[in-house]
Amino acid sequence: ANRDVYEGDFVDDKRTGRGKFIWANRDVYEGDFVDDKRTGRGKFIFANGNVYEGNFENGICCGYGKKTYSDGVYEGYWSLIFFSQKIYLSFGIGILLTS
Repeated sequence: ANRDVYEGDFVDDKRTGRGKFIWANRDVYEGDFVDDKRTGRGKFIFANGNVYEGNFENGICCGYGKKTYSDGVYEGYWSLIFFSQKIYLSFGIGILLTS
C-alpha cells in the first residue's frame, strides 16, 4: 500500500483548494491544489532539507519563488523545475546567494 498522505480539500474526488501532501519519502507540499496538481502558492519541503516557497503551475515551480539549499538561496522567477526521480532542473532569472 502507498504510504503517501493527503489532508485537505477535495472537489469531485480531486485535490482542489488548500491541502498538505506528505510523500512516503518524507517530501512535503503544503499549499494550493487544482485538479490534483500543485497550482497556486505553496511550500515544498524536500526530504533532504531544501525548501521551495512560491508559485506552482500544474505541479511545476513556475513564476516567482525562493529555494533554500543547505549552502545558499535562489530567489527569483522560475520557468521550470521538475520534481521526478530526484532530478531537479531549474532555469530562472534571479539571484543565487551562497555561503
